[in-house]
Amino acid sequence: VVPAYQRHNATTIALMSYQIAQAPTLMPREGVLRPGAGGGRGGRGGRGGRGRRGQAGLVISGMLGGAMSGLQFTSIADSGFAKTAKLQVGDTITEVNGTKVTTPVEVNRAIREARGTTLTLKVSRNGQEVSVTGPRPGRRRRG
Repeated sequence: VVPAYQRHNATTIALMSYQIAQAPTLMPREGVLRPGAGGGRGGRGGRGGRGRRGQAGLVISGMLGGAMSGLQFTSIADSGFAKTAKLQVGDTITEVNGTKVTTPVEVNRAIREARGTTLTLKVSRNGQEVSVTGPRPGRRRRG
């Protein structure tokens, strides 16, 4: 059981590292060091506890080019998808390429599974549903 668990953890870490490396902009530092996050053993045996929440949010923040709280943009980077697609602070993601989303994990999955070179997000902006499109993040070519 332990070797299988170690392989699973190594795969998870490798996939997260790959996603972060593919981000078009640097990831914001807000929320990285918050009370109860990571580092300690917490109340769940030190693994899979509440300290791991927010990782998907950090990944999508980096991929989309803006700091986020949940699915809401709290700032927009000077470059990246959010800037190109003209997203605004306060916009809240509701759909990715026609797929309804309610969590950062669902947004991350929908972006990874997206096909084509563009990405369309539906966001809630000041009570209105707005659709924005930009170049699909996370698929930079190396070399």
